Amino acid sequence: MKFHELDLTGAPGKLADDWFSLHLPAAYEPGLVSVIIPSYNRAAFLADAIDSVWNQTYRPIELLVVDDGSTDQSGEAVRHKLAGLPNASGFCAYYLRQPNRGASAARNQGLLHSHGEFIQYLDSDDVLVRHKLARHVDGLQSNKTLDLVWSDWLVLPSERVREELQRLNEDQVSRGNHWQMTDRLIPWEPWPTLARRRFISGRPLWNENTSRWDDWEYALRLLAANPKRGFSSGTCCIQRTHNQGRRYDFDLNPEGVDVGLNTCREAVKVYQGMALPNAQIRQLIANRFWETGLEALLRGTEDQAAEAFGNAAKLGTRMWFRVKGAGAWLAMKSGGKVATKALLTRYLPNKAEAENGL
Repeated sequence: MKFHELDLTGAPGKLADDWFSLHLPAAYEPGLVSVIIPSYNRAAFLADAIDSVWNQTYRPIELLVVDDGSTDQSGEAVRHKLAGLPNASGFCAYYLRQPNRGASAARNQGLLHSHGEFIQYLDSDDVLVRHKLARHVDGLQSNKTLDLVWSDWLVLPSERVREELQRLNEDQVSRGNHWQMTDRLIPWEPWPTLARRRFISGRPLWNENTSRWDDWEYALRLLAANPKRGFSSGTCCIQRTHNQGRRYDFDLNPEGVDVGLNTCREAVKVYQGMALPNAQIRQLIANRFWETGLEALLRGTEDQAAEAFGNAAKLGTRMWFRVKGAGAWLAMKSGGKVATKALLTRYLPNKAEAENGL
């Protein structure tokens, strides 16, 4: 299959000095779904991801694979897979290569080069169930007021992905599409959701200052815009778990904790920039600070833990949560890690690690 290849390796370090000024152009091709796959050193999994897009029952689709400076055989894997697909109307593909700047910058490049009325994100190691786009486009077209639609998903080890995907593809052939408007939180992961371009185009793109929990921060900003959302029945995609590459940009050490704290700080800006206070978003940010504080107890510094717990206490909207955060902050300031671990043993994800000071 013919596809377009664009070399962006000569581009500057960021799309713009102020990523927040970037916005998706509003013009689009009616009915077209733009599927954006950011990828870094995922040659082993890209073929499965691309196949899951090609096998969609919906058309028209444009596929945009954005290579974030891979050093493995990703380019060859993409070219080989796309060249092996038969020529067919209603499907086009783009392979964009940029310097390594992170998943957020890669998704932004995909967005800025997209033309679809609908936007679908997909991680390079995950797959879509073949009816995903058809069901979600139907939901959005059935109710023109909806901004986005999503469905449930599975998380499976790599060796089970293909078998389960085949089962889901066959199982949902005869099922109708049942969807309803909902006030449920949208998923933090980007791929279960299909969004209208008109909704995304009026808002800043992915935050290039975040390289961990970037999908959570992005979802918070979408949620802060109070989208009209729908939930569609069935399972729409599969998240693959594996040990090839790091899930985060950094190991869980002080540097990695600081990357997480930075995303929490960016999330606070989301809340502060809202026209009307939103207690739900405020508590969600407080929850993330609390989780980061627990992580800092195990793998970070005392200053990081104190900052995280202090912000959890400050931002929490539930009284008991605020008391818990304040107690943790006070324990950190007065007794350090030893006292705080003793106080928070029940909350730590791994007591053995906590006791060993890991």
